[in-house]
Amino acid sequence: MTDSTFSYQNSLPSLPLPGLEDTIDKYLKALIPVISNEELTTVTDIAQKFANSQGGHKMQAFLETRSESLKNWLEDWWYDAYTTNRGTLLTQNMGAIIPKSFGPNSSQVGIAAQIIHHIMSYWNLVRQEKIEITKSRGTKWDMFQVYNLFNACRVPAKPKDKIERYFCTDWLQLMRPPQLANSIMDALKPAAQNALNTLGESLSIPFLDHPSFAASGGNGNFLLSTSFLGYNENGCFGYVLPMCKDGYGAFYRINTTSFTFTLSNFFDDATNGDEFRENLEYSLDFIKNVILTAE
Repeated sequence: MTDSTFSYQNSLPSLPLPGLEDTIDKYLKALIPVISNEELTTVTDIAQKFANSQGGHKMQAFLETRSESLKNWLEDWWYDAYTTNRGTLLTQNMGAIIPKSFGPNSSQVGIAAQIIHHIMSYWNLVRQEKIEITKSRGTKWDMFQVYNLFNACRVPAKPKDKIERYFCTDWLQLMRPPQLANSIMDALKPAAQNALNTLGESLSIPFLDHPSFAASGGNGNFLLSTSFLGYNENGCFGYVLPMCKDGYGAFYRINTTSFTFTLSNFFDDATNGDEFRENLEYSLDFIKNVILTAE
């Protein structure tokens, strides 16, 4: 490997900002599976009126100004979705299922030793910036998440927690004094609505007040948490719990001749893990039959 892990971070392009019409169009398409045709017609009318309104143009102008001054105009708000969650952190941390390749005769101590060894080996590669840069068809990807590995911590604060990052430190701190004051950074990273309010603007986004917004995952109603786990057939099966009590987690890996899924849900009256699994299997069989029929 000739290039260090973070050697291209400063030269990567900024996150593109989509146009208002494009954003609304994608949002309306996302509503199709979760609301009725009548509701979709109503929301479409409300959204189109907003797109043509003075308020819609003001909001887009604010986002354009923000995108010109930040490498990633969305990042802070993306993290807010997690740091404003007041639920227990224990269930928000990643879990992993050890693959069968360890063998049924492996001892608990032996497995633990292997896990620690490989984690620390990876930690050393991150520290030395020897993780290969992820690419897709020659295009280099942002490696900032690798920078966060082993080097970030979530500090309690109100109304939201803050994330602190320390890369390549030479010391270990086991405990930190209790945090009593609110994070000053909270005031520096307001959401778009708050930012407009500070300029004397009060902006209403009516189609986001419609019940369909919650049905599509808005207002913290993240009914489905999902991630692609890569192509490594020998790796662990990673997963997290859903971001809300009545939601599901679905995490998948693409193998040579199969898919591996890790599903999660809370023991709650609103969810049924077995039924979710059965519907997933039915959908995959349906897709397979469509492909085979087309051939």
